[in-house]
Amino acid sequence: MFSSRSSSPSLASKTAAATTALAALPVERFAHAAGDDTIKIAMVGCGGRGTGACVQAMNTPGPTRLVAVCDVDDEQIAKSLSSIRAQHHDKVDVPPDRQFTGFE
Repeated sequence: MFSSRSSSPSLASKTAAATTALAALPVERFAHAAGDDTIKIAMVGCGGRGTGACVQAMNTPGPTRLVAVCDVDDEQIAKSLSSIRAQHHDKVDVPPDRQFTGFE
């Protein structure tokens, strides 16, 4: 016959112990990225929706940078980058080796 009581600590006591251990850790160590806090954006799909979402992300306060793009059409990549650079020229860092085309 199985007993409903267990000799192991209960879930509540395990949770309390874990919470206490986490509370002792310094928040600033986990709340921020070390060094550079720039949010790096990689855009997959350079059509209107992808380009618009990228621009919205770059409009947010704080440092952001577009670092890579991918689309099945290289002409769409060029069009999208041109549009984004017109609004955020200082936040676009996408050299040709980070412009991916095709389905691979």
